[in-house]
Amino acid sequence: MICPLKSMVSVLNNMKLAILLTVFLVALVAVVLIDDDLDSEPAEWASLAMENEGSESDAFYFLFGIMAHESEEPVAVGKDLLEDYRKQEEKLTVPYRPLELDGYPESKQLMLPKGDLYCRLAKDSCFEKLVGAVDLITYELEKHSVLLNRYQEFLSYDDFKTLTKPTLYEVLPRYEYLEKGNRLNGFLVIKNISNGQEQAAVDRLYSDIFRVRQLLTKADSFFVKLISASILANDLDLLANLYAGGYIRNASRLPELTMDERSLYRPLIREFGMDVNLYKDIGANPEVFREGGDAPPWIVRAMFKPNMTINSAFSIYYAVYRLSLKSPSEFRREIAAQKVLPETETMFNVRNFLGALVIRAGRRDLTKHIISMHDLDCKIRLVNLVLASDDVYWLLKGHIDGTDPEIRNPYNQEQTAYIDREAKKLCFSGLDKHRKGNPCIRINAKTGSESKYR
Repeated sequence: MICPLKSMVSVLNNMKLAILLTVFLVALVAVVLIDDDLDSEPAEWASLAMENEGSESDAFYFLFGIMAHESEEPVAVGKDLLEDYRKQEEKLTVPYRPLELDGYPESKQLMLPKGDLYCRLAKDSCFEKLVGAVDLITYELEKHSVLLNRYQEFLSYDDFKTLTKPTLYEVLPRYEYLEKGNRLNGFLVIKNISNGQEQAAVDRLYSDIFRVRQLLTKADSFFVKLISASILANDLDLLANLYAGGYIRNASRLPELTMDERSLYRPLIREFGMDVNLYKDIGANPEVFREGGDAPPWIVRAMFKPNMTINSAFSIYYAVYRLSLKSPSEFRREIAAQKVLPETETMFNVRNFLGALVIRAGRRDLTKHIISMHDLDCKIRLVNLVLASDDVYWLLKGHIDGTDPEIRNPYNQEQTAYIDREAKKLCFSGLDKHRKGNPCIRINAKTGSESKYR
């Protein structure tokens, strides 16, 4: 017969074991399944990334509807398209899949200009082609007058902000209309000059440069930042070539980019917001990891934590932001050190194994955008060198004024601008030679006897 005391002790021991096992299992669930809280800075950036939802921006509506038929108003069309876009977003059952939109009928869209005349002025023979084809560019100006007017009207707005939610599937405005509109504005500058309206041409070009630089300060996405930089670079090439060719005389030097103009703070926040929405969508829809497999959702949740992933990804974006604040020479030294970005959490972190995989798979080279902004600033400095020269032809022959502070390479003050005589370019040595080439101004200068004015 079993002693009652021993039986009670045995029961108590079993109960202790059960309690310990329960506590262990609860702790294990807490460790494996429960996500971390968002850190304060990632939470702040995530909030800023979504702050435009519900806002108004006639500039964005205009850009969203810029391809509208000439009989329709871009702002009204843009509002309708954005409303349809948001309705489709609400119906989306798998958030990381592309939206299926009817969009604006292609048959009604404003004609997008095309042809050799719409070349980039940094390319060989582009400027020469344009100044030798005034009749053709006059025809293009008449044919596409609506687009030119829309380009100029868009730049007159001062309330630009991107109103779409930052996601992988977001539908982008038709930025190519802005590029073509900028080319048409350049055509009008050249036409003004051919008609003897030099001051009108200078005023028009400098006005465009000023307004594009204003757009640079308002750019809250990399798309807007880079299209603005591309348009400004084309204006700079036009200015340099007009002065070098003797077509204009009264050209004032341009100020360097301000911190606001080259800042990547807002674009980085929006890019981070895209990741935040992706990670949250994956957390709410773990079946994304089940395609081609049969892993149950709880296993996915055990290995993917949205907040942990967001906190880890933020360190990359913040590091890029800090890099973007550095001067070109400081940035060059950081890049040369080759450890400019932090390592994200290791894949050996069992709690967020899939999160680490997602971060690595989606990791983008964001430092190239910093280089783009510094290269644009280099280009402004090169244009100022051209505008400071009494005879650009001799400048291209290698006669550079060594006392001009603009001659110093922003990336390396020990280097100076150099002449690529064969390509007829004035350049600085840059940081992205293999992908983008060095920052340069291509000019086809005339000799003093050939120059129209000098």
